[in-house]
Amino acid sequence: LSGRLKTTSVTKGITAANVISERKSRRLHTFGKFVTHDEALAKKVSELESVYRKALELTRKGSYPVIALLIEGETGSGKDELIDYLDTRHVQSPFVRFGVTADARFILTQLFGHAKGSFTGAANRRDGIFGIAKKHSRPVFLNEINSYPLEVQFRLLTVIEHGEFSPLGEEEQESNGYAGVVLAASNKPVS
Repeated sequence: LSGRLKTTSVTKGITAANVISERKSRRLHTFGKFVTHDEALAKKVSELESVYRKALELTRKGSYPVIALLIEGETGSGKDELIDYLDTRHVQSPFVRFGVTADARFILTQLFGHAKGSFTGAANRRDGIFGIAKKHSRPVFLNEINSYPLEVQFRLLTVIEHGEFSPLGEEEQESNGYAGVVLAASNKPVS
């Protein structure tokens, strides 16, 4: 290995000392479990945190009922670590999280809750993620939003645009208001 370094240093003007010095001078950015040497990426993470902080502030003041933020990135690109980082930085308002499942009715029930008797097995009224987030003034994190059925995406759009949702089995006029931040992640571009 050292012979190769010498050959490289002679042919390209790089010495082992220069390589070590360059590695030491690169700044390591740590965001929870998310670690990078990439200055541009570190800047984007800092900007996202700043935007997220501002979104929390604006929704708490009532300036905007709902602010939606989207993080796009391929599977394995660190979206979950980024969310964990934001969650630990803002412990006064941790995310109410939701991941993907296949059944649209189950997703609707998990997100918006359900009324007693709205389907077989619904023995009691149940709050969904948005109801819990509303009660505790917490932001919502929706993972892999691009995988949700269109019916669910349509209902989510109503929450984002109007801050309203209805538990499954309840009349539309009994809709609930949600005010807060909705942070979504997608492993494919969302159009």
